[in-house]
Amino acid sequence: MFTAICRWFAVLVCLFSSCLSAAPQLDVYTVASTSSPASALALVLNRLTGGQLDLKQPLIQEAFATPGDYLVAGTTTPLRLNAQALDALLLRVGAAHWVQPRPGLLFWIRDMAHSQLVPGDQTTPWADLFRAQGEYWALPTLLPLMDLDDVTLVTPDLVSQGLVAPVLKAGQRYGDYWPVLAELSSDGTERWQLRWQLYEADGKGTALIKGQASGSPQEVVNQTMAAIADYFAHRFATPVTAQSALASPGSQRDEQLGWSGNTLRLRVDGLRSLDDVLAVQSLLAKWPSVSRSSIENLAGDTAILVLEAKTDQAAVISDLQAESRLRGDSTAPFIRHWQNP
Repeated sequence: MFTAICRWFAVLVCLFSSCLSAAPQLDVYTVASTSSPASALALVLNRLTGGQLDLKQPLIQEAFATPGDYLVAGTTTPLRLNAQALDALLLRVGAAHWVQPRPGLLFWIRDMAHSQLVPGDQTTPWADLFRAQGEYWALPTLLPLMDLDDVTLVTPDLVSQGLVAPVLKAGQRYGDYWPVLAELSSDGTERWQLRWQLYEADGKGTALIKGQASGSPQEVVNQTMAAIADYFAHRFATPVTAQSALASPGSQRDEQLGWSGNTLRLRVDGLRSLDDVLAVQSLLAKWPSVSRSSIENLAGDTAILVLEAKTDQAAVISDLQAESRLRGDSTAPFIRHWQNP
């Protein structure tokens, strides 16, 4: 009986450890449904550039005027932005993008007033603040549980001394998180100061950047996470090319072409460059029959476009048939071939 109980206990421990070691994957392009389309667009642009992109520049402001053009068609809860449309926008403004990797962060914070490590629970506001900012930047972020396993390996003095080897060992149970060692102090009011150092989860604990943040708890967390996101963006960002802006996984879903209410899903072939894609969008924007158009999918030289009729279907069909640059066949009325002027 005792042996059976021990075995069950071992199974539970293994399951618990497996749960801790599975770091969540945060999607760069997905935003909580409580956000407006414009706010979601701004957030994802910040994620993709580590906050380095000037959101006030004219081309970006134009995008904010029609944020629905950058949403995956039909997305509601949560909002999901179209990666290819965003790549096309970043290509136009000459910005790089940082999609992967999105490292997880594990903060070991020494509270200097009490000479103890801040736990990842509800006894202080720090765990929730860091978790929320981690979600903002699409960087999974934790504070350690500070249970017996943690306190046995990591002490406040080790954190202050920057001894990363025991921290890496203790962090193995949480998964592939990059450790951040920090000291937290306060002047006795609501003004706090955090001095921190980021290390790489490479087995050696290579020291990377360090920083300092001050202000309210929210300001301290915001400054710290923004600095780390900026570092990752500089390190991991890659140039956006016309090929990446036009590449898209998945099929073109020809079986779903045609009308659904006042929305038309149209396939356009022959788009050999990003300039062709932009030309088609510009053309559709001038049609009096269309209130809005967006790109649902791009792959190679083919795009799936979603058009919303301003009044009725007949007006859109009339504009489509009259447009010489979108040649079609009566046997496949919703498949068109782009003709360069």
